[in-house]
Amino acid sequence: MPLAQQIVQVGHVCLEAGRVFDWYDTPSNLVLLAVATQFDLQVAIERLQLAEIRITTFHEPDFNLGMTAACTEPVVGAIRHVFRRFSLWDARQVLVLPIVSDFLKT
Repeated sequence: MPLAQQIVQVGHVCLEAGRVFDWYDTPSNLVLLAVATQFDLQVAIERLQLAEIRITTFHEPDFNLGMTAACTEPVVGAIRHVFRRFSLWDARQVLVLPIVSDFLKT
């Protein structure tokens, strides 16, 4: 997916997350992780759901792209270890997985 479209997908899914989740009053960070395929994105979502992390997705209606991004609820504390398996976003990746977290506070 071209870089510009990746950025758009992050915006779409973050707007959706803002509608769905309750947000803490304290500032948090947006951490972008990446997966290579839609199958990998689905596996990541299932893994996060098994860890009882709520997640919302965005399905791009244009060009029949399907699910292109997912965003978690704010994630704080020890549960963050679930994300160690994921790679940080890189412009060469295909799909993005924004994580709202306090990663940078530790």
